[in-house]
Amino acid sequence: METKGIEFEKKIESLEEKKKSLEDEKNTLEEKVAELNNKNADLDNKVAKLTETNTNLDEKVDKLTQTNTDLNNKVANLETELKSANSKVASVEASTQTTSQSTSNNSTKSSASSSSNTSSNVYYKNCTTAREAGAAPVHRGDPGYGPHLDRDVDGIGCE
Repeated sequence: METKGIEFEKKIESLEEKKKSLEDEKNTLEEKVAELNNKNADLDNKVAKLTETNTNLDEKVDKLTQTNTDLNNKVANLETELKSANSKVASVEASTQTTSQSTSNNSTKSSASSSSNTSSNVYYKNCTTAREAGAAPVHRGDPGYGPHLDRDVDGIGCE
């Protein structure tokens, strides 16, 4: 019977070693579960931050899209205004040229009768105004010719 007692003691020791080994393995697995839970919580935090960042970026994209739309509308309006202004300038230039030509024709007619009135009907302060009136270059004897427009004194002003 003593042998059976020794066998039981050995079995008990073996079972206790297995129990200890299983407890160690259980502790190791619990540590790993805790570590994984921590990593999962960290990942959840990162996901929340990324979601918030994504929301903020979406809002910025919406604002920038609206700003872009507003700017495109302003550009379109400015282009329309520019076309209108260009049309007005062209109209004024055409009117000025017609007036200048009419004045030139009248001056030419009146110069036939009186050469002293030739340049007194039209006066250009400088070459810019003569060009704007479509009169440049201005020749000696033409309406608006003046020595202040003829720098090289060759009889042709605003060359």
